[in-house]
Amino acid sequence: MYAAAQGPVAVGGYSAGGGSNSKQVNHPTVGRIPSGGRVERALAFSFDRLAPLNLLLREPDFSTAGDISAAINTAFGHEIAIARDGGRVEVNAAGTGISNLTNVMAKIENLSVTVHRRARVIVNERTGTVVMGQDVRLGAVSILHGGFSVQITTELQVSQPEPLSQGKTAVVGQQDVEAKDVPARRVEITEGAKVEELVNGLQNMGATARDVISILQAIKAAGALDADLEVI
Repeated sequence: MYAAAQGPVAVGGYSAGGGSNSKQVNHPTVGRIPSGGRVERALAFSFDRLAPLNLLLREPDFSTAGDISAAINTAFGHEIAIARDGGRVEVNAAGTGISNLTNVMAKIENLSVTVHRRARVIVNERTGTVVMGQDVRLGAVSILHGGFSVQITTELQVSQPEPLSQGKTAVVGQQDVEAKDVPARRVEITEGAKVEELVNGLQNMGATARDVISILQAIKAAGALDADLEVI
């Protein structure tokens, strides 16, 4: 074991009640431990022996990798860096003329590079949270949304025995089942629409956070969402 997590658990839901009457919101048995990792065993690592030096991009992008290698070559005056792919830039530390690798990295990390970020939509199904960047664009799409809900409630009643009988007083649960079907609601999204237009349209439909998640997944499957849809 190299690391262990401990600390308070952030749960995005709750459950209340008992017996046949209860209410649950989201998933109360699933949570996260923010910054809860503790390193139990260190990995053997020698920074000065890295040859060549590889810079790994947290979010791979060919344009960003090319800009990083160009900025490094400009800073040191000759070509010592090359972008191997969209997620890795290889640097020849020996060609910098600096013996201490720490000083090489100190000079590299102070360079300014424009990061080309991919439009992304983050969906948290545990809490119903949807986060969309302003660069997200939508294609022409028509959304039909209908709701069908079933609600079951339990009402407790007391059953009294007849006079002079051998019966006992008992509590009886009466269940009331209610089903409701609402007409389909429709919203139009034009070509190149922004996130604000989608959110406003869904809010006018009365869509909940759960509805928005399902609609976004359907829009992505239809090829009308120009962004990466990530479910956490």
